[in-house]
Amino acid sequence: MGYTGSGKSTIAKMLAEKIGADVFHSAVIRRELGYKFTKEEAANDFFLMTSKKREPMDKAVYSILSQKAKDSLRNKKDVIVDAGHFFKWQRKNLYRDLRKFAPDFFILMTECSESNILERLKDRENKFFDSEFNETPSVKAYYSSKKVIEFPDNDFFNGIAPIIIKYNTETCTVNIEKKIKNKNLVRILKVLK
Repeated sequence: MGYTGSGKSTIAKMLAEKIGADVFHSAVIRRELGYKFTKEEAANDFFLMTSKKREPMDKAVYSILSQKAKDSLRNKKDVIVDAGHFFKWQRKNLYRDLRKFAPDFFILMTECSESNILERLKDRENKFFDSEFNETPSVKAYYSSKKVIEFPDNDFFNGIAPIIIKYNTETCTVNIEKKIKNKNLVRILKVLK
């Protein structure tokens, strides 16, 4: 979870590789569903968190992410879902759909300074067509997500309270509010440090 340009996909890919988890990216799912954008559409419309055009796309994308996560857990694989998860309904769907597997649930919130995010977004705009992960080059999208984000601090659905890990991708520092003993948490922290 995190703002656009905060390093979600980079960390998700690295973490998945190091711990041997399946990883599913919202950007990849959007493309698989046929959502492709010009640079102008991405900057000015579709990726604004307040855009009504997003709703059907987001519902489809998050539904597929949840299904893919279920399939991984059914196959006894760890899974990472790389997406913004700005709204509680997006996280609630995962909690509901995955609870029967009784997984350890972590939210890894990527953070960094606004100046770094703005620099990364500018770089994305210049390299928009170089990577499927460059789909959100918009400063407007970043500012709109800051206005609407529903932080997970009080998430508790169906008996699941996730462990929230805040990771600064600039300073490579970790912050966890709940100190618990958990072998999967230790695996994650080992990679992040």
